Amino acid sequence: MDQRLPRLGALVFFTSRLDACAEFYRLIGIPLVEEQHDQDGVVHFACELEGVHIAFFNAVDEGNAPPLSTAGCCFPGLAVTSVREIVHRVEAAGATILQPASEYPWGLRAVLSDPDGRPFEVFEPTAATQI
Repeated sequence: MDQRLPRLGALVFFTSRLDACAEFYRLIGIPLVEEQHDQDGVVHFACELEGVHIAFFNAVDEGNAPPLSTAGCCFPGLAVTSVREIVHRVEAAGATILQPASEYPWGLRAVLSDPDGRPFEVFEPTAATQI
């Protein structure tokens, strides 16, 4: 790997449904905790996941994320141990499944919708495509 290439360091999300988003992503397995960096800092949820800082902050206004495959849409994905288990957990919590678990050349995959309508992929890599 070329050490001069950039690497992903952070994913920061803004939401008008901060608690609901934190709970949704915890169900997927992202260990978000409440943070406030100093006395006047903004309360938010964050964690480090495989060297990437993930954070959720309150948005300055109400609204939804752009739908899947539309301009402005961000489509994060997470390699997981069990797609079916995660789909079951988020479905039981009332989340929308945009694309049910299906086999692809790289493994089993499903696309979920978080409380903001943001599409989020979970996938189980096959042995040949382990990351």
